Amino acid sequence: MLETNINKESVGSIMLSTPKGMSDYLPEQQIVIEDIKKVVREIFERYGFVPLDTPGLENIDVLTSKGSGGEEIGKEIFTLKDRAGRRLGLRFDLTVPLARVFASNSNLNKPFKRYQEGKVWRQEFGTRTREFLQFDADTLGAKPGIADAEILAACQDIFNSLKIDVVIKVNNRKLLSDVIEKAGIEKAKVMDAIMCIDKLEKIGKKGVLKEAKIRGISEKIMSNVLKTLSGGLNCFKSYKGYDELLSIINYSKALGANVKFVPNLARGLDYYTGMVFEVFWKERPNKLSLAAGGRYDDLIARFSRKDEKVLAVGGSIGVTRIYEILKDKEGRKTNTKVFIAPIGTEEYCLKLATQLRKKGINSEIDLMERGLSANFRYADKKGILYSLVVGEKELKDKKFTLKSMKTGEQEKLTLKQIINKLNN
Repeated sequence: MLETNINKESVGSIMLSTPKGMSDYLPEQQIVIEDIKKVVREIFERYGFVPLDTPGLENIDVLTSKGSGGEEIGKEIFTLKDRAGRRLGLRFDLTVPLARVFASNSNLNKPFKRYQEGKVWRQEFGTRTREFLQFDADTLGAKPGIADAEILAACQDIFNSLKIDVVIKVNNRKLLSDVIEKAGIEKAKVMDAIMCIDKLEKIGKKGVLKEAKIRGISEKIMSNVLKTLSGGLNCFKSYKGYDELLSIINYSKALGANVKFVPNLARGLDYYTGMVFEVFWKERPNKLSLAAGGRYDDLIARFSRKDEKVLAVGGSIGVTRIYEILKDKEGRKTNTKVFIAPIGTEEYCLKLATQLRKKGINSEIDLMERGLSANFRYADKKGILYSLVVGEKELKDKKFTLKSMKTGEQEKLTLKQIINKLNN
């Protein structure tokens, strides 16, 4: 992220800082993000997901419709009005827009497997990030089981490829709701209880009991719920959702995902109906969530004129949070592979650059009419791997000087040899 002093300055009445909770990304930082996106995209496509895009702005009634995100999310939506007075909001996730798209396109085949990358916004208080880059994958129309396991396995593959050790925590909303109801909490308060339990890792047992009391739930009953939720998977055989969750865990293992049952995993959004999951970085197993999602079988029907139930499951990869882990690792500063330094041979070098680019070699040419030493310093500072020196002597000999900016080694090579070397 851009963290220079200029963010705190102004030019006249123009503030140069980004809006609170939002950041700029300089080229070498954006390259890290693009590398992450490339990995995520390739793995989702490996599982058969196809791309989709939706607007950053949605009609406010879409974002706030019953079951979309719940009361808590409703408070965090950035809202505005257009010139005609229509109320709009910035999307807070990519799932609700997907539900709208599917409900308004009845010709889409099932299962409909889509992935989408895009920014989402949440108007959170304090110093937290308000703009996030997410990468979602969802399967619509498939019953609980293999479809759920594929989402978990894809997440596992993504983090394996990024060389980030993670733990994938899973639970089932049916199971959690059944525990809450059997403890004696009335059905109307189940979602309130889930919202409390969702904060357990952040505020602890005392904090959960305090919030439960504020929400009108008996501290004693909530204490019994938390005690029940401290057991292992076999303790929940008599609860709803157990068999479903067990099959998903087994399918996930068959697909190569290592998942851990966590009975107090809640996920605070209203629309989850079955399996829920969250992926944590092992170095901060309860603090830094890198991906999350679950099953939401009732959401799409809320947007359908036919009120037709559509089974659905999906997950979101938090690219912005992954970047925070990978940003300090040494990486590329540029995608340019070779810098062409003309010595009185500009016209030829333009043709040469065109040839290299047509061969798939990312090439940059001197635009500043600098001397050779200055061009070498520029290429080195920018992290370009090679410099190609082209003077009159090189043209005459039909051999050019290719300098490795990493080792300083120089070679005299023909154009064909240069292309072969740079393409390896």
